[in-house]
Amino acid sequence: MKNFRLLAITLSLLTFFSACKKDDAPIKTKTKSEMISSTSGKQWKLVASTVTYIQDGETETDNMLEDYEACELDDLYIMFADKKYEEREGASKCDPTDSDLMNSGTWELRNNDTELVFTVNGNELVYKVLEISESSIKVEDSLTLADGDKLIFTETYKAQ
Repeated sequence: MKNFRLLAITLSLLTFFSACKKDDAPIKTKTKSEMISSTSGKQWKLVASTVTYIQDGETETDNMLEDYEACELDDLYIMFADKKYEEREGASKCDPTDSDLMNSGTWELRNNDTELVFTVNGNELVYKVLEISESSIKVEDSLTLADGDKLIFTETYKAQ
C-alpha cells in the first residue's frame, strides 16, 4: 500500500511538472517605427485637424477639418518599413484627371522618436510627435509670426 501511495504521489508530481512548461520567447515590443509602417505600406487617414492661435496671451482653437473638401478627407498617407512615404488620392478625387499618387518621399523618426520628419522634393517637414500607437498618430507643428503671435497646428491620423 505504501508503494502504491508513493507511486501515486510520484505520478502526480510528474504530471504537474510536465504540464508547467516555460513560456515561449517573450513577445517583442514593436518600435514606434514598426507601429506606423509596414513592408507593404501602412495606410493612414486624417481624422482631426486643428489650429490654435495664441495672441497677446489669448488662445483660440479652430477645427480645420471642416475646411477640407470630402475628396481630401479620404486621401491616404502610406508609410513603408523602408522609410518611403506616399500620399495617394482616396476613392473620391477632387479632379477626375488627378493622378492617384499625389506626393512621395521619405520619412523618419528623429530625436528619440519625438519628431516625425517627411522629406518631399528635397523639403523637410518636421512635426513634433504627441502620440504614436499602432492605430493613431498625433503630431503638431507650430509657427511664430513676426509680431510674436503663434499658430499651433495639430493633426491626428488613424490607421486604415
